[in-house]
Amino acid sequence: MRLPLAFALAVLALVSSAAAQDGWRAYPAFNEVTAVASAPDGVWAGTSAGVFFYGVPDGEIATYTPVGALRGGPLGALAYDAGRGALWVGYEDGLLERLDAETGDVASFFDLTRADQYAARGVRQIRVAGDVLYLATDFGVVVFDAAAGRVLSTYDRIGTLGAGTPVNDVVEAPRPDGGPGLWVAAEGGAFYADRTGPNLQAPGAWARADGFEGEALSLALLDGALYAGGGPAGARDLYRATASGPWERLLFVDNPVGDLAADGGRLLAVSPAFLYVVQPGLPTRRYAAPEVTALRAVAVGPEGGAWAGDAALGLFRVPLAEGDGIVAYEPQRVLPPGPFTNNITGIDVGRGGVLWASTARLAAANTAAVSRLEGGVWTDYLTRDPALDIARTDFRAASVGPDGAFYAGAEGDGLTVFTEDGVPTTYREGNSSLLAATGAPGYLVVPDVAFEGDRRWVLNQFTPRPLHLFAADGAWAGLPYPAGIPSSAFPVRLAVDQSGYKWLALGGSGLAVWDTGADPADPRDDRAVRYTPATSDLPAPTVTDVAVDGRGRVWVGTERGVATVAFPDAAFGGDPGLSRLVIADGADFFLRDVAVNDLEVDPSGRVWIATTSGAFLVNEAGNDVAREVTAAASPLPSDDVLAIAVDPRSGRVFMTTAEGLFSVAGDATLPVPNSDGLRASPNPFRPAQSADGVLVTGLAGATSDVRVMTVAGDVVWAGEVSGGAFRWDGRDQRTGRPAPSGVYLVAAAAEDGETVYGKVAVIR
Repeated sequence: MRLPLAFALAVLALVSSAAAQDGWRAYPAFNEVTAVASAPDGVWAGTSAGVFFYGVPDGEIATYTPVGALRGGPLGALAYDAGRGALWVGYEDGLLERLDAETGDVASFFDLTRADQYAARGVRQIRVAGDVLYLATDFGVVVFDAAAGRVLSTYDRIGTLGAGTPVNDVVEAPRPDGGPGLWVAAEGGAFYADRTGPNLQAPGAWARADGFEGEALSLALLDGALYAGGGPAGARDLYRATASGPWERLLFVDNPVGDLAADGGRLLAVSPAFLYVVQPGLPTRRYAAPEVTALRAVAVGPEGGAWAGDAALGLFRVPLAEGDGIVAYEPQRVLPPGPFTNNITGIDVGRGGVLWASTARLAAANTAAVSRLEGGVWTDYLTRDPALDIARTDFRAASVGPDGAFYAGAEGDGLTVFTEDGVPTTYREGNSSLLAATGAPGYLVVPDVAFEGDRRWVLNQFTPRPLHLFAADGAWAGLPYPAGIPSSAFPVRLAVDQSGYKWLALGGSGLAVWDTGADPADPRDDRAVRYTPATSDLPAPTVTDVAVDGRGRVWVGTERGVATVAFPDAAFGGDPGLSRLVIADGADFFLRDVAVNDLEVDPSGRVWIATTSGAFLVNEAGNDVAREVTAAASPLPSDDVLAIAVDPRSGRVFMTTAEGLFSVAGDATLPVPNSDGLRASPNPFRPAQSADGVLVTGLAGATSDVRVMTVAGDVVWAGEVSGGAFRWDGRDQRTGRPAPSGVYLVAAAAEDGETVYGKVAVIR
């Protein structure tokens, strides 16, 4: 039996796995459905973040993500295999996976991904024919033995088409002479071959169907007749083969018919905005809903209903009411919980554990969003919603302020601030000092927001005043660059150090530090210093992010590694050598050449670095990597980690990729004043089962003197800890050996004198 939705909401992964046991969770957006498949007990839907099942008629929902199940990533096709009780999943990079619908087990097949003689190897369609799968791919047709799990044949030269020509669809259907045939839909038209022929790898085994012009997109067989979606420019439509040769045009809509499904004497066809129901001998019915504009797939459900996959609305049932002409309907959506889209541009977490995510515009829905996760419940704020008062935008910045408000900077419409309970206010030219980009009236770009006490500092790109003070009393002031920063430099990220200096990542113009002087709103006492590879040890001219760690050091992320400023307060005086950049080559070598996407400081003051090669946590000393997260050793579908945020309450580390949002258990939390005691997890601690050690939380001070002791008072571990948590590896610090089984006492004395206690049992 499948696992219930309640369990899916709790852990967001429906099968047991090492990844789930390691504390990983996935937060997929399931409203971008690009493929659907019908099963005897329900309907499957596929997205780039995973797949989900909806039971018909019981309404059961089960989700399958890279945490505990699928690889994930851009998806090309789905097909349900009733003989094996399995779902086949094909990806745009050629990976083929088989998901056991009963157990959730996944088998992966890499034959296509390894076919490097082809530049593109994606799976576009999967057709099940007994023990054989026909795969329509970017380079032809692949015949796959579903029982043995191996490729049988590859047909990469179809008739007059060039070698390695993409195939959109493939289906078994009679040839024009009535013999057994195999048909393919391709850019050059519809082609067929004798399915029982000795050598379908020979181009001459294939013939082009007479009378079908233009590209063929989709194929289906209904009551012995072959249907094809496609056609030439100006006459894209649904066509039916006839015995006399010419193909009969059926709809006269000039729309690309991208998917077909036949069952029960009916043919379902979809173009981006319409579902068509074709029944021989009856008038064709066309179904439309105002919000449906991105239909990608269709299936006939086990109950005979029409199920559609939409790249903006997800999976929904189309009520097939009778009617003439265009029949209006209300989509009956099935949507597991998650953010609005997987195209997340920024994330941050407030002190109360509320996760906020800003997104770029989902093109299929023509709207961007701010998504909020609190207590397991997602709330989406869409830019197309009149209540949000945003005309046009792609959100870029994502920052939670000390007051718990969320600041969403936009590429298009300024800055939108959400109160903790989700009430938005948008700031633009009429109610702030923010400016439209030079030469683009009404187009305001805010790439980042940073905080200095109760002051908010807002970047404003492509304007004469790139930095704005948003004071606690609501007053705004825009500042021009001081001498030292060229007016052609456009800031992308911002951090404020312990002296109040503003450090700016200037994209391709390097790094700058800006002192806003005694009167932050008055530019006359401002000064600045700029760093470039020509004037400093900056690893590369393009600086992507800046951050200030718990020790006050400034971290600088570039397109080719990381650098630090150990003494940023010396930037404008004293020994200039103290403020020079130091390339972080004390850390492992890969940090010197990775492309940095994001920097995030955790509650203990350490820095997480999100890169195109994975995510790395630097130790507190700043000279080594304490933790590494890559796709090879985690559920992440890609090494390209776009953004990171850490929950200060739980220590959970959130990461975004192009394929969605994930999180993993971390070990840094904020201190808990007046803590009622330390808590250890797992407890009892079995080292053989917990390679990461035991996590102790509940420390009361910003820094604490911690001791782990035997019941006799012998200290086996001691150290100074920043933040509200630390991790003990279960070893005796004096000898380096594993501490023996027993009960250990833990004492943490905060710098203000408050001491809290706990205990942990070790079982070996």
